[in-house]
Amino acid sequence: MMVQKKFVMLFILLISLVVMSACNNKIKETTQKEDETQNDQAEVPEMPDEPITLSFMLPWDDEMFANYIKDDVEKHFPNITLELVGLTVDAAGLEEAFSKNMNPDIVLAHNGYEVLKEFDVAYPLDDLVEQNQYDLDRFREGLIDIARARDPYGENKLYGIPFEDLVPVLYYNKSIFDKFGVDYPVDNMTWDEVIDLARNVTGEKEGTAYRGLTFGSSWYYSFPLSQLSVNGTDPETGEVLFTQKEEFTKYLDLIDQIVSIPGNFEQEMESTFVNQDVAMTLHHLTNISSYVEAGIDFGMVSFPVWKDKPNAAPYKFIGQTLAISKHSENKLAAFKVIEYLTSAEKQTKNASLGRISPLKDLSVMSQFLSEQFPDNDFNIEGVLSVPPAEPPVYSKWGPFIQINPNDFYSDIAVEFIESGEDPATVLRRMEETYQTKVEEEMNRN
Repeated sequence: MMVQKKFVMLFILLISLVVMSACNNKIKETTQKEDETQNDQAEVPEMPDEPITLSFMLPWDDEMFANYIKDDVEKHFPNITLELVGLTVDAAGLEEAFSKNMNPDIVLAHNGYEVLKEFDVAYPLDDLVEQNQYDLDRFREGLIDIARARDPYGENKLYGIPFEDLVPVLYYNKSIFDKFGVDYPVDNMTWDEVIDLARNVTGEKEGTAYRGLTFGSSWYYSFPLSQLSVNGTDPETGEVLFTQKEEFTKYLDLIDQIVSIPGNFEQEMESTFVNQDVAMTLHHLTNISSYVEAGIDFGMVSFPVWKDKPNAAPYKFIGQTLAISKHSENKLAAFKVIEYLTSAEKQTKNASLGRISPLKDLSVMSQFLSEQFPDNDFNIEGVLSVPPAEPPVYSKWGPFIQINPNDFYSDIAVEFIESGEDPATVLRRMEETYQTKVEEEMNRN
């Protein structure tokens, strides 16, 4: 009988322990959920009330700055005054600004973040993004990854917020295609398909010599290389890799195919898309206005892709991102201004005036140039249908694909075209040239 009682008591004790454990777990889960809810509902810091002046550094004039930034910001934030530092954000521009005691709060980091690091103004925005519960998913695929990949410290931090995008497209002249009886280009074509088209619309018709395919300028030559996501230098050692990576040979072979089309490329040719003797050109989306005003019956489709990389448009370089200076005394206010400038409301207005929005909401870019050309359909959804290629692993030695004439990768193509030499010879020589640049940078540091 005693044994039976002990067994009953032990059973009751076990049941009690199980119940208590379940209760403790329930309390722990409830507490955890409450903590998560509190975190989700954490108070977002508000714009300070006192009058604040923020200086904004970018290479625009007063009218452009007022139209796209200043007027709307000051209307939205009555206590904010924006002052323009109208200089390019590069070494020369920053030196000039600091020599005049101008210390910008916000800069347009269109030349990357390396120069911001060099002048000790680079400032990671991750904490401000978290504190303000700022949604980075608003941007098109890949844009934040590209910005993080250019962290000058190689830590994958965010040093700039996308403000405007850079979108290269393939323009085509419908009338020239009609003259040759060739079907128009379509979205998502490969380089091979576009080059075949170019061969079919190159030649003479009715006394006019037509070129099938051109690049908008020489520094557009590097766009196909950017789609291959290749490093030009070893991130650890700085060793230049032009002759070791097959992507560089592949890149020059593509350039060779384009310039070798009979009648498509000669050094002294002055034909242009605006002159209507070029069937297709690779240029920036913002060229629409000049082509409409020139009276060209044109269309545009997405930038050509490599056959083995069908979902890799040019990786947009650094784009036009807004950074906050490390030395700004009004970082929260500066971030609030950036938050407003990247809102759907403001981006839609800027898009209607011809600025390219980085937001993935297609309703924003559907208004592109609507102020100037309200009745035109520019196939915006089509040209944005291919996501950017994955950026290469960050290497502080560069070189970086850039949308300006200082792009070393474009220089490789120019050297190849002008020399008439084979890819291996050109790559070897350009590798030696760039290795010297890397060594100079190593010695400087």
